[in-house]
Amino acid sequence: MTGTDELFVDVHHYARRKWNQNVCGDAFVSKRFDNEGRLIAVLSDGLGSGVKANILANMTAHMALRFVAAGTDLLRSCEVMMESLPVCQVRKISYATFSIVDCDSEGMVRIVEEGNPEFVLLRGDTVDDPPARTLTGKRFPDRHLRIAETTLAAGDRLVICSDGVTQSGIGTLSYPLGWRRDGLADFLRERVRDDPAVSSRELSRAVVEEAIEVEPFRQPQDDTSCLVLYFRKPRHLMVLTGPPYNDDRDGECAAILDEFPGRRVIAGGTTANLVAREWGVSITSDLPVGGDVLPPAAPCPASTW
Repeated sequence: MTGTDELFVDVHHYARRKWNQNVCGDAFVSKRFDNEGRLIAVLSDGLGSGVKANILANMTAHMALRFVAAGTDLLRSCEVMMESLPVCQVRKISYATFSIVDCDSEGMVRIVEEGNPEFVLLRGDTVDDPPARTLTGKRFPDRHLRIAETTLAAGDRLVICSDGVTQSGIGTLSYPLGWRRDGLADFLRERVRDDPAVSSRELSRAVVEEAIEVEPFRQPQDDTSCLVLYFRKPRHLMVLTGPPYNDDRDGECAAILDEFPGRRVIAGGTTANLVAREWGVSITSDLPVGGDVLPPAAPCPASTW
């Protein structure tokens, strides 16, 4: 990334399979297109649970990613996917719901949903609902595409889940209609309010674990998954490892590291001593940190780092 206004999309997914199944019937795929500054992510929920659901969801997710990446017409893409899916022997239908996110480093986002719970967009700790339109194809009139397009800024989060999240706890005294999207939104607001910098990895796991908490006996009654995209400013890191080939360039390497506007890490005792000498500081190894597996850390004084 070179533009000052470009964003980094921190994307992560977490899932738990239904309590009596060996595999999860939800599937997630994503791909970054670095030359375009573009990211496509897909979450699909296969019909039922277990192996058949897993096959349905994975086929749908991978086909959806390829179609969107190629710029294929959305309605035609969905018809091809539905015609390609194997037919469930019990319900006699081929079915997998999906949510697709197509975004770029400038915050432009398009969300396409079919059958999954509506996404939750968090701006800080506030939920926003951008306008959406609905498309219906002639060949599958019972399937509707919900499409929303918006622009996100640093700090915004997009949360997508399978119905295992919103329907968790359904039929219980506390949640007769399930946790629902409102319950999810309330949880997200509170979680982000408590930790404004919470990562996509932490937040996606927290959503799934909270959904399972409201289930009877804390066992997921359905495949439960959550996808989070966190739009934030890029974080820069420089790693210096190994001294320069010519020792007359020690000062040059130390200066490059000193002027870098981000986090800096030095790997290797010789290199660390080299930089400490050029900077005029001392370093002290923290022996208990490394143990028997990793070498000890040697932090520089905060005033110079």
